[in-house]
Amino acid sequence: MSQPPVPPSDEPLLPRLLAANALQANLTKHMDYNKMADQKASALVTIATVVITITLAQYHNMVYLVPEILLITSVISIYYSLLTIVPKVYDHNFIDPYHYQSFAKISEAEYLDLFKELIKDREKMYDAYLRDIYYLGTYRLKRKYRNLMRGKFALLLGLISAGMLTLIANQEISLVVLLSYIGR
Repeated sequence: MSQPPVPPSDEPLLPRLLAANALQANLTKHMDYNKMADQKASALVTIATVVITITLAQYHNMVYLVPEILLITSVISIYYSLLTIVPKVYDHNFIDPYHYQSFAKISEAEYLDLFKELIKDREKMYDAYLRDIYYLGTYRLKRKYRNLMRGKFALLLGLISAGMLTLIANQEISLVVLLSYIGR
């Protein structure tokens, strides 16, 4: 049995294609930003872990407070980086057919019915698509990049503080050595 022909839309094809392409491009851009944030957070975890490893290996050779500062700020950096990578639990009160955490709460039959109903009405479909894009940008990406900045700031603050303390301590040691040499 063949399907009945779909009645032609009143709207011309080009504006519909442009709208679909705009939505797809926007979603792709959001997903790329999401992937970049995850990659940066993973790199930050790696760097902070290397800092912790080197600090623990050289703990007894370091100037007072430097290892503690490096360890604390590296752990803070790892914490915020992991918050960036781990997705937030989906907590909206509506079922979003494009988001797995939303439709995982319903049965397969309910999901199929919901999606079939959604694709019957183009406006509802666009609204659901736009809602998904809005959620990605407003909630997920905003949160990810805020946590990523906090992680980068913590690690950078630790490295700069440790460097400054090391320079100050080396200057004091050099001054003590110089004064003891002059005093002879």
